Amino acid sequence: MNGCVHSVEILKPNSFPLNKGSEMEVNSMHHQAVNRLAPGLEAIAVTPDGLIEGLHMPGYRYLVGVQWHPECLAVSDKIQAGIFTDIVNASS
Repeated sequence: MNGCVHSVEILKPNSFPLNKGSEMEVNSMHHQAVNRLAPGLEAIAVTPDGLIEGLHMPGYRYLVGVQWHPECLAVSDKIQAGIFTDIVNASS
């Protein structure tokens, strides 16, 4: 599955600089979820019912995680391509 299936509310807009709104359409292929954030982590994106879909650690050089698959959406969505590129670049 590579199409968008639900929206997430963006809690920290600067985490997704190419996204200009307060919501983003994402895909969903998971059956697990974050229940509680570890100390130091903050939610950056949640579903309408409050499920954490994105997180980061402020003050860290780059620690971002998303529950969706931006790599599957990157060809057709520049916002998702930017997220994927940022994750790949941070890993090198």
